[in-house]
Amino acid sequence: MTCADIEGAVMEVLYYYDTDMDGYITPTDGVDMDHYDLMIAECDSDNDGTIDPCEIHACILNAENEWRVAACPGFPEASCDCEGPYECPGEWNCDDIATIAGDFVDIYDSNGDEAINYGDNIDEDHL
Repeated sequence: MTCADIEGAVMEVLYYYDTDMDGYITPTDGVDMDHYDLMIAECDSDNDGTIDPCEIHACILNAENEWRVAACPGFPEASCDCEGPYECPGEWNCDDIATIAGDFVDIYDSNGDEAINYGDNIDEDHL
């Protein structure tokens, strides 16, 4: 596993478990509590009851190095800094999407039915 693989895995874990998209895995994300308790025990290095992207990074890195010791004795240890923040610059949140979608409907809904469809005055190439 390369550092790029670890960064990709961090994003996958975060996007899977962080259902409220606040950047942390917490009980409010609806994670099964037995599973959450296991993740906290393994990954919550600052003991604050949340798991942030750099804690996920460290947890995956530790698991990779434990695997290397067991499966490939003598293979060098992986070493990757947490490059975070694990955010997408310019990413949209739910409020942004609602605003943009509302603006889009306002522009293209020419018949006032609050939907964009064939009843609107839009040529087929742009519908």
